[in-house]
Amino acid sequence: MAKKRKNRYTAGNGQGRGLIRLVVKCALGAGVFFLGLMLLSAGLAHSYHALMGSSWFKVQGIEISGVHHLRGAEVLNAMKVPRDASLMGLRMTKLAERVETLPWVNAAVVRVDLSRCLVVEVEEREALGIITGETSHLVDGEGKLFLNVERQEYPELLHLDGFSGLGLKEGEYLPLEPFETLRELKSALERYHVMAEGGRVVEYHWDPVEGISFELLNAKPILIHLGSHAFESKFHRLKRIMLLLEKQEWLEKVRRIDLDYKSRAYVQGNFPRPENS
Repeated sequence: MAKKRKNRYTAGNGQGRGLIRLVVKCALGAGVFFLGLMLLSAGLAHSYHALMGSSWFKVQGIEISGVHHLRGAEVLNAMKVPRDASLMGLRMTKLAERVETLPWVNAAVVRVDLSRCLVVEVEEREALGIITGETSHLVDGEGKLFLNVERQEYPELLHLDGFSGLGLKEGEYLPLEPFETLRELKSALERYHVMAEGGRVVEYHWDPVEGISFELLNAKPILIHLGSHAFESKFHRLKRIMLLLEKQEWLEKVRRIDLDYKSRAYVQGNFPRPENS
């Protein structure tokens, strides 16, 4: 009599096979998902590079406004915009920050106009003058020493020496007292002409105690002492004195004029003595 065969199927075996099939399906699904994601990313990257290379997004030009002391080439070099650059890859705020690293630039704005040109609007610093200590520096309207220069580079600017020993460096600020003196002096000079015909000022000198003085060159030099304040009224007084001296033909005899008084001046020179009456 033949033996009865045992049924080898068990509930446990069926569940194991189902779990395996589920894992395989999940793995295949994940593989398909990641493959699709990679293809999508590649497509987007291709589209992005195609847009970047499209002539529609190319920079058509760069327009610069507001520069007087700066050259356009200096602004372009600071921006570092490559030839045929795409607008899609440029950040306007970053470009403006690069322009603002130039010493003459107080502020800058970069924008894109409708013709796809970069428009650079520059606000330059106001130069009050040049101060000289161990070296010479341009001073802006806030008293900042913003650029180390040779004084002969800017002959049109007010030049003030006498700052040796203060250790002033580029990027620092002028102390308050000489800064206010410089600002008031510049304002007064814009209103009054203090030179007699044929004369010229070599330079202005600042002293922490004596204030401002300068040498006026005529046939012979005349030392002018102004002090530290009220420059407009002193220049007005000086103009009247110079006209009087010129009328009397005494300009060549004058050596020094001290205007550091409230309403008068002290004139020193080799004047003829009045005859006894």
